[in-house]
Amino acid sequence: MASRMRTTWYRIQARRRVHRDGELEIDDQALVSKNTAPRGSAGAYVQAWVWIEDPERHRRTRAAAVRTRREAGQRARLRADRERGSRR
Repeated sequence: MASRMRTTWYRIQARRRVHRDGELEIDDQALVSKNTAPRGSAGAYVQAWVWIEDPERHRRTRAAAVRTRREAGQRARLRADRERGSRR
C-alpha cells in the first residue's frame, strides 16, 4: 500500500530517529522517496547527510605537531648550549 503521509512527516520522523549533529543530518528540503507499490510495506526513504572524517587530515596535523615539538626541543637545546657557552 502506498503511503499517504506527507513528506514533511517523514523528514520529522527521520530527524527524531537518527539525526546526530555533525554526523548524520537531515535537511529541511531533504528528498523523500515514498513506496508507491500497491503491495508491500508502506514507508519512505529520506535523504540524509553523513559526515566522514578525512583520515589524511589527522595524519598531517599529527605530523605537524610532532615536527613543531621536535623543532621546539631543538631550539631549547640550542639556547641551552649558547647559555652554557657564554658562561665559560
